[in-house]
Amino acid sequence: MGETMKTVWLLLVMFVSASSAFGAEAGDKTLDVLFIEGVDAFKASEWDTAMERLNRVLAADTGHTGALNYRARIFIVRREFDKAMADIDRAIALEPEQYRFAYTKGLIYEHLGEAEKGIEWYTKALDLKRGFEADSLKGRIAIYMSLGDYEKARDDCNWLLKHEKTASNCLLRAEVLLKLDETEAAYWDYVSAASLEPSNMKPILGLGDFFLFHDVDLRQAIAYYSAALEVFVCPAVVRLHRGQAYAALEPPLFATNALEDFKAYIEAEPDDPQGYFERAKLYAGLDDREKALADIHAAIKLDPENDEYRKLLEALTAQESATGGHEAKEPASSEEEVQ
Repeated sequence: MGETMKTVWLLLVMFVSASSAFGAEAGDKTLDVLFIEGVDAFKASEWDTAMERLNRVLAADTGHTGALNYRARIFIVRREFDKAMADIDRAIALEPEQYRFAYTKGLIYEHLGEAEKGIEWYTKALDLKRGFEADSLKGRIAIYMSLGDYEKARDDCNWLLKHEKTASNCLLRAEVLLKLDETEAAYWDYVSAASLEPSNMKPILGLGDFFLFHDVDLRQAIAYYSAALEVFVCPAVVRLHRGQAYAALEPPLFATNALEDFKAYIEAEPDDPQGYFERAKLYAGLDDREKALADIHAAIKLDPENDEYRKLLEALTAQESATGGHEAKEPASSEEEVQ
């Protein structure tokens, strides 16, 4: 009987131990699941859900560095930089060699406008990774661009494209190259971006802007904007830019096309004075001072401190006083000649 009791007792102890081990394993899996759900919510920009999951992970494990890192990233989005810094400093203290945490600290400093510290921590992330790391490199490029240090930005873009030749990275380098007046090289980056992602409208719009503002070829610019508008749901600013191109070609000949684009832009962005200003300039070129004055007054109402707007108003007022006004020219439409 005694031996039987010993056996029963041994089996009971083994059962309790196994149950405890299973419970611990299940608890760990629950934390893992919560963390994964938090990360997924973060990637989907579901900030409240992500914060709730990460808080639960950290309530159970205050030293969970992954949760600290992602919670810091959410605090950055919410512009709660003190809380973000506190979380990432805790993570770095626990895992000082983790490059992802150095990247997050660089991101905090970038958002705070502390360029030197941002560069320092992005560089530290690259050193810890022992080479290429796209996010830290892009962060450093952004700071170099903000500082006007375009040569360093170009060097980093070259490094980026050496490892990741994507459309977005080509567009980034094109932006830098234009700042350095390397227009031909920028053009080929736009072409590369378009060939890498034919279904992406950004390279096409980039080419439109390239021919409107840099290597000026207004017909090419119009062709690219028109192609984008036919295929994609484009931002309203494309109508503004195409209108500028039409207006610059020869206002009496392409005025109707330009006016249609400016009208579409103003309807989409009624609080942006630029649309009214561009249309006012066109009306002034057509000698329709009444409409030009109405538009420039609308632009000045939205941006009273703009000297360019006030200069146009002064010019229109002076002309009206000198001539007493006369009949406006009738705009024509010749979009087919451009296409």
